Amino acid sequence: MDDRAWVSSRIGGGGYVQQVVLCPSDRQRIYAHTDIGGIARSDDGGGRWRLMHGSLPGVIGSNEVRGLSVDPRDADRLLAAVGGMWGEPLGVFLSGDGGGTWTLVQPAPFAGNGPRRWEGQVFARSAQHPDEILVASAGGGLFRSADGGRTWQGSGAEDLYPSDLKWDRRQPRVWLCAHAETMRGRTLAGGLFRSADGGRTWTRLADEAPDELIQDPVDPEALIGIFNSQRVRRSRDAGTTWEDYHEGLPEGGAGTVVVDDRRFQALATGPDFALLGSSRGSIWRRAYRAAAWERVEPHRVDEDGWWGRYEGRPGEWRHFGAGMASLTVDSQDPAAWWWTDWFAIYRSSDAGRRWTISLEGLEGMFVHALARDPADPRIVHAGVADSGYFRSADGGVTFTQIPFPGGGNNVRCFATTGRDPHRVYASASRGYDWTANAVWRSDDAGRTWGRVGGEGLPDPLRHACVSVAAAWWDAEEVFAAVSGPVEPGVGGVYWSADGGTHWMWWGDGLPEGPSFFREGIFDRRGVELAAGRTGSVLASSTRVPGIWRAEKPGAPWEHTWTPPAGAGAPLPLARDP
Repeated sequence: MDDRAWVSSRIGGGGYVQQVVLCPSDRQRIYAHTDIGGIARSDDGGGRWRLMHGSLPGVIGSNEVRGLSVDPRDADRLLAAVGGMWGEPLGVFLSGDGGGTWTLVQPAPFAGNGPRRWEGQVFARSAQHPDEILVASAGGGLFRSADGGRTWQGSGAEDLYPSDLKWDRRQPRVWLCAHAETMRGRTLAGGLFRSADGGRTWTRLADEAPDELIQDPVDPEALIGIFNSQRVRRSRDAGTTWEDYHEGLPEGGAGTVVVDDRRFQALATGPDFALLGSSRGSIWRRAYRAAAWERVEPHRVDEDGWWGRYEGRPGEWRHFGAGMASLTVDSQDPAAWWWTDWFAIYRSSDAGRRWTISLEGLEGMFVHALARDPADPRIVHAGVADSGYFRSADGGVTFTQIPFPGGGNNVRCFATTGRDPHRVYASASRGYDWTANAVWRSDDAGRTWGRVGGEGLPDPLRHACVSVAAAWWDAEEVFAAVSGPVEPGVGGVYWSADGGTHWMWWGDGLPEGPSFFREGIFDRRGVELAAGRTGSVLASSTRVPGIWRAEKPGAPWEHTWTPPAGAGAPLPLARDP
């Protein structure tokens, strides 16, 4: 093995793996897509993965993938529905070389990281005529292709938010599930629709639609659907009417509980059976004409030491094996099952008795920050979106999650000091949310953490603190970049000389007006503050591109540099150690 090759540190997770796509023409080729990590491909049946989205446009939303469809005759030919809630609308992309390169073939909006992204599919392909394909966009309507995805024509339904699209396995009949949602300030409608002519025209069947549905594996007139994540129903007349089909399943409804065996999120079919999955990762099987669903009890789950594994962790929050997004049964081997969740893929070759994690190379997590201990290079600090703080004591070979007490599920920035290598500061969420509005401190190089007192800082519910910097000359001095207009008690730089217990506003000389420092934690630009070895401090802004410098804490800020036109904000700032 090349000693320069990159090897996973096996944290894993952070991106919802929404679907596994098998290739009938190549048993070893498998594709997968995630809400923030783009498209992945395996050439060894799911043993290892590599990302295939490098040639997609380099804009926000290009890693947010809502669906994939592979040509059953050619594993190298696939389509991707790409786009996010707030970035570029993007559209349908076609690849003829297994994801190596991509071509935009139909502009359309999708919500790869939006509501209901775990439900169903947005591509549907005719089994009899695989060049006939439909795709359902989020508010942009349906599109139909008759040439394998090279060209597309609009097919109505412009104001819907789709959750599932299914093509009848025997005839040109298609079902579309949609739900009321708001996207980019626009209210989109829902409903259950059916087409009898391959998606050219549509009939509205009901105002309420399943989250997703499957066609009965034996009876083509029967459908099985999940409703409101809590009830399974069956239609025996192709979707016109529905009846309860919940026998054998947990009762009660999960409400807003995310991980629960009463919350159902995935359906799949084999040759003579249906599978149903809960958000807790449990699976039920129902044979054709069986009186009830029967739970499939796994005998063993091999997770190979990954962080977040749920086997052997009694009493801990279940990171992996929860939030199920999809179930897949291999059409050529009914004992080969796959399921995905918000961290990983699991595969079974014996109808669910034994499962193996499939994650190597597929880690779609969003890493906010990395920092190395200035005195011990073996110690590495990592801040990961949703999952919080991770610490490595072996130079990044392995990481251990260390929760911030009562919060800190998003750790945005680290700051170390030269005087005391055990002292580390971090900006992170105050509770469990998606902001950085508090300063945290460790006095033992990251082994334990506590939120600083914060007296003098503005209301954390109204202001963010994305960046912090620590003084090299004194471990007790720390600086915070607080969002909001630059004025006392509001936004600007705040300075503490006692390790964060008390803070003073320090903004004289910084530009007035709207927020100088940013609020969002998912802004990919880096740290806005740096403290030099001699006492000077630098500040930078995305709103007013440039560098401001203060000779020492408390001194007035002076504008010292403006970037060339078109260069953008000079971020991140960093101190030479």
